[in-house]
Amino acid sequence: MTVSHLKIIEKFGPELLKNVEATQTLVLGDGALSRKVKLLMAMALDATHGTVEGVKSLTLQATKAGDTKEKIDIDTSW
Repeated sequence: MTVSHLKIIEKFGPELLKNVEATQTLVLGDGALSRKVKLLMAMALDATHGTVEGVKSLTLQATKAGDTKEKIDIDTSW
């Protein structure tokens, strides 16, 4: 079982975790581009770099934001 990087940040720097979460909300929040579009873009970047855990996390976030498996167009049988 892998430990979430956010759990590690929380353990050693609770204030840093608050800043990381605030930044994530700001960056991935609706704006000129929708949250869904930003999540798909982040997912593409993680996929390009082979960051499997990042793609998984972003896939879950995109699904919760209302994107469909067809729109995401990936195999989620991990």
